[in-house]
Amino acid sequence: MKWTLAGAWNPWNGAIALLALAIIIALVLGPRGELSSAITPTDAGEAATDQKERDQRALRSALDAALAAKRGPGVAAPAPDADPVIADHLVQLDKELEPDEAAARLSALGNLLRQKKGDYRAAAGYYEILIERYPDWEGILGAYRELISCYEALERHQDLRQLYRHMLEVFPEGSDGHRVAMEALDQ
Repeated sequence: MKWTLAGAWNPWNGAIALLALAIIIALVLGPRGELSSAITPTDAGEAATDQKERDQRALRSALDAALAAKRGPGVAAPAPDADPVIADHLVQLDKELEPDEAAARLSALGNLLRQKKGDYRAAAGYYEILIERYPDWEGILGAYRELISCYEALERHQDLRQLYRHMLEVFPEGSDGHRVAMEALDQ
């Protein structure tokens, strides 16, 4: 009997080969699609750096998703290469996860987009994320004021009233934020 490659290969062999390839890929990448610990650095310092990088990517991903949802359909994200200052803030936001620094970067991005580019919708998205994620930031009242100006420019009256009601809940009675919201709602 003469052995040939064509005679030895059948559909079951192909299925077995694909299954073996899938197992190898799963072992290498792990269950989350990341390189498994078998081929990643085991040094604690390097592992901590890897974790920080994953956290930074997760934060950036969450910010991008939140901004996309806030901007609505058909509104493009700010092009980081269009303005080097905006690009720098986006890069720094990827690197720095300290709450005060991240809040300041989000505020700066909103300010740049609103004042320099006139993109009130994108700026509002950054202010909304800032208010949602960093409510205890020292400059939070300024972020509310900037968001108010964006909503006014965009004529988003319903969102503006909702923001004022939210400010009444967040800011204590007698504070500047509470007073601003009360005055606006009384009109």
